[in-house]
Amino acid sequence: MWIVKLGGSWLLNPRLNELLDYLSNFKNAPISIVVGGGLFAQTIRDSQKVINFSDNLGHHLALLSTENFARILNNINPSYELTSNYRRIYSKRKIQVWLPSKQLTNDLSFSKDWESTSDSIASWLCKKINAKGVIFIKSIKFKKNLELKAKTLQRKGILDKNILKYISKNASLKIVGPEVL
Repeated sequence: MWIVKLGGSWLLNPRLNELLDYLSNFKNAPISIVVGGGLFAQTIRDSQKVINFSDNLGHHLALLSTENFARILNNINPSYELTSNYRRIYSKRKIQVWLPSKQLTNDLSFSKDWESTSDSIASWLCKKINAKGVIFIKSIKFKKNLELKAKTLQRKGILDKNILKYISKNASLKIVGPEVL
């Protein structure tokens, strides 16, 4: 099992349908998808600066924003199955898109701030289900076969600051951009 973390910026990418069709080829792999919140999460960040609500509420709303994107994926490609129960991810030979709010809203081990984005959610899930690793699909291009360190990607703002807090030591981290297509 691999966790595929699809960046929220893909919500506005004109190649999203093509990427979803490509990922459908791996339904027997199996893989589970965690999506970012994209413009939905950005609206929450911006609103928090103006309205000044708590990080705890911001975190909960950001979790729900990832689920908005997940529902859009399911609408585009109904073969992608939505699940809020991470224990059922292995149960079928379908691509499952995880809805994290039910589990992570009250999970005391998960930081409820903007340092833990959907990158951390994917890393948390990877560790929880003992997956082989996480493949981060971002909207920026990477040079082929370039060895990148997670800490360098964190410093550049490409990966969030807390992923290493959640990932297990034996898990693999891979990162690709639109060139995956």
